Amino acid sequence: MSVSGPLPSPSAPSFWLSRQRPVERLDHVVIGGGLVGLSTAYWLARSGHRVTVLEAGDLATRASGRNAGFLLTGSAEPLVSLAASVGEDAALAFWRLSRDNRELLRSELIDSGRVDCEFVAEGSWIAA
Repeated sequence: MSVSGPLPSPSAPSFWLSRQRPVERLDHVVIGGGLVGLSTAYWLARSGHRVTVLEAGDLATRASGRNAGFLLTGSAEPLVSLAASVGEDAALAFWRLSRDNRELLRSELIDSGRVDCEFVAEGSWIAA
């Protein structure tokens, strides 16, 4: 019998046979390794907290891995509609928060080289 196709390298690390040391102390356990879970874990760890992420599958896959990769300012709701429902001050505060968050992620992760991606700041628009 012959086997075809790629075979695992004999020198590749075994993720299912490796043993990790028991955790002695955790400050936080984050359930889910998607965009929000990993962002939460990153900022907690960056602040000196001991964090573990629990994820059933591969990190940043499923919904986070299938989005279009947008990092936008604002929300899907037009600013005028948002202001009508929550007030102008709250709508502007949300818009500014999303803008500042985008710039923080860009400088902290992308410009620093921590995340290798094809980030391009080109703006966006919604038709209709």
